Amino acid sequence: VNFFASLRSSEEEMPEDWAVMLTNAPLFSQKASMLDELIPSGSNNSHLDGGRKISFVLGTDTMVRIINPKYYGNSRENMLAALVDMKE
Repeated sequence: VNFFASLRSSEEEMPEDWAVMLTNAPLFSQKASMLDELIPSGSNNSHLDGGRKISFVLGTDTMVRIINPKYYGNSRENMLAALVDMKE
């Protein structure tokens, strides 16, 4: 399947306010913080509670790293704080 042809054929279904960000930030929590700074809080991408909604597609390997305390200074507390920050 041609990816670009698929995008063109579904233009009507694409939201107006979407983007792709490339980064070399090593941690997913850092990537989420970058997005939080870049996307204005009053954007059209609002969720039911009035906040912004950002969706990510993750592979299993990334999900395992997101919840591994090893990437947060071997601290479970730091990992949980990073997860809470990403949620907010």
